[in-house]
Amino acid sequence: GTALFALIAGPLADWKGNRLVLRMLLLGIFSMPVLAITIAQFGDVGARFYFLLFVLVGMTPITFKTLNNYTLEIADREQHPRYLSTLSLCIAAPVMFAPLAGLLVSVTSFETVFIGVASLVLIGWLLTFSLDEPRQSVASAATGPSLEMDE
Repeated sequence: GTALFALIAGPLADWKGNRLVLRMLLLGIFSMPVLAITIAQFGDVGARFYFLLFVLVGMTPITFKTLNNYTLEIADREQHPRYLSTLSLCIAAPVMFAPLAGLLVSVTSFETVFIGVASLVLIGWLLTFSLDEPRQSVASAATGPSLEMDE
């Protein structure tokens, strides 16, 4: 899955920007828990399609890379180490809550936890619509009057 999504995400990010690719990948990650719940409802028939979840998991490392690339685009060069290390901490934070998620599965159900995770990813996806696309601002600045030469 990672190789497949990298072949799509890389050229698309180069062409249209990391924000669009991030948006698409988050929508795919949102679909994973929803698809898992759906597949589980179909018993043996659904079990035949369970492998699709592992294909979709391949989006996760591509999403991390895209987040890193987007961060590098929006941050000043001097701030790159600080921004990337902060991003790494934010990505690692959910791992700290994995035992709590396991406990919640035991207390409630996996569907409850999966819907909660899907909801959080959906909120993140919605927030991508408020992100700036650095390439668009550079393109508009390049075509604007600010670059005209004074005589």
